Amino acid sequence: MSAIVPKQYNFLMSHPDPAIQRMIIAEGHNIVNSLDQAHIVVFPGGADVCPMLYGERPLDCTRINLTRDLKETKLYRKARALPKIGICRGAQFLNVMAGGGMWQDVNNHTRTHDVFDTRTGEVFPVSSTHHQMMIPPPHARVLAWAGESTVKTCQEVTVRLKNEDGEPLGMGDPEVVFLKEEKSLCFQPHPEYTGFVPCRKYFWELVGLFVFTRVHIKRKG
Repeated sequence: MSAIVPKQYNFLMSHPDPAIQRMIIAEGHNIVNSLDQAHIVVFPGGADVCPMLYGERPLDCTRINLTRDLKETKLYRKARALPKIGICRGAQFLNVMAGGGMWQDVNNHTRTHDVFDTRTGEVFPVSSTHHQMMIPPPHARVLAWAGESTVKTCQEVTVRLKNEDGEPLGMGDPEVVFLKEEKSLCFQPHPEYTGFVPCRKYFWELVGLFVFTRVHIKRKG
């Protein structure tokens, strides 16, 4: 029996975020309050993901909300079968839940910067507010990179990249990751911010390709 793919989808927020909710509604979709009604679960931005979830101790610069981490971990486990979208902190959370790690601090990312789309080669500006960075698990597909950070720090090591003249060089920073097995799209920029039209367009393009296509709705009767 084939699945029916609707034109409107029901999104469940793991945590309230009015700007993301407005963006979803503006695209003609719905916000619901029950997992039973949801086609897709969205994990929005917020505090840093607790390093205990990926086997590290917090650095002094890491600011966590353990109550939210526990709540969203519980929701994630219940929503395993559903497609999931993470934005900023939410992207990092989904990455960690899939077995990925985190750089607890990176430089040059609390500002607007360019990303490189690995599918098309397109380069365009995105919003950026995060000071941490995903370390994707081996099975992840990186959809977009940035080359901004010159220093990355985790519990065990600090990495600095310089050229032969001692000048800092940008590293490969995974900005957008897709985790096929977990049905998770991890999007570190903020498509809900105004003034970033290419970023929002890119976000919805990826949602159409990697999220909507994985919604399965059983035919009634």
